[in-house]
Amino acid sequence: GPQVQQLECSKSKADIIFILDASESVGPQDFIKVREFVRAITRELDVSRDTNRIAAISFSDGVTEHFFLDTFDNKQDVLDALQNISYVGGSTNTQAALVALREDIAIPERGDREEIQTIGICLTDGASKVRGVREAATAVKDMGVALIMIGVNTTSLSIDELNDIASKPTKDFSYVIESYSELFSISSK
Repeated sequence: GPQVQQLECSKSKADIIFILDASESVGPQDFIKVREFVRAITRELDVSRDTNRIAAISFSDGVTEHFFLDTFDNKQDVLDALQNISYVGGSTNTQAALVALREDIAIPERGDREEIQTIGICLTDGASKVRGVREAATAVKDMGVALIMIGVNTTSLSIDELNDIASKPTKDFSYVIESYSELFSISSK
């Protein structure tokens, strides 16, 4: 039953960074689903200074850093803060989000624990409009961050780019879904 899954989640310790695409291609309705999805993941986790720490950034033309790994030490505060992330519109600058993750988020000064796995979970439906996204992803992975990519299969999605950004093996770290409504079928994985 659900208890078992929750138990497994709460035994794990990770520094988790949600990276949300808030660009125009997503649209305000689907952005609400993205936000609900990351809140659903958070509900399954044990959140504290000593277990899972959570940070969140969103990106469109630029990046907004909403909260850091050391901002909150309990689940309810994280859920409330995620609820307050708003849709922006604008273009898809995935590269800027990856640079921000490396320079501002996954750093000890902001609560990133060196001995604990850092996991970036990025939801997007567009190819990056800015060059250098693969290099930015490589720099993040070279720090030891695991990147999970979830792409929604729109005409603007580049599955090659998604797979290149994600950690390897691709089948474990890169997911393509047909619509935002399908997000909830993977939150159980």
